[in-house]
Amino acid sequence: MKHVYLVAKTQEDTALIRKMLPLRLHRAVQFVVAEDASSAVSAARTLLTLGRQPVGLVVDSGTQEDASIRSQKEVISALLGNAASHVPYRVFVASPSLREVWSRRTAVNTIPLGREIRLFVKESTEACLQGGVPTATV
Repeated sequence: MKHVYLVAKTQEDTALIRKMLPLRLHRAVQFVVAEDASSAVSAARTLLTLGRQPVGLVVDSGTQEDASIRSQKEVISALLGNAASHVPYRVFVASPSLREVWSRRTAVNTIPLGREIRLFVKESTEACLQGGVPTATV
């Protein structure tokens, strides 16, 4: 059963996210591919509006400037928060891109973004399996 949605803007990004997750978590995730960054945000908002399962959105920052990354995350989080209505969600920002994050790895489990995504999926899945509602995270 799928307990979490993970939204990314391309098939390549989805493939990289899959590589960051252990196989045991794959069956809990419904991967959603959008056409571009704005479509990814729109898809995540739609899934949150449906209100059924937690949603993780993975976006590229296009920069390595901390202030710009924080600002992007805040804006996207606000957009998703307006649609969330008690459904947990999380915005994951790859800096400058998911492809770049992946290329800098030394091992799959050393990618901080991958650890964040794994933790979100694991906690959301455990809460769903226990019949509870995962806590909202931003």
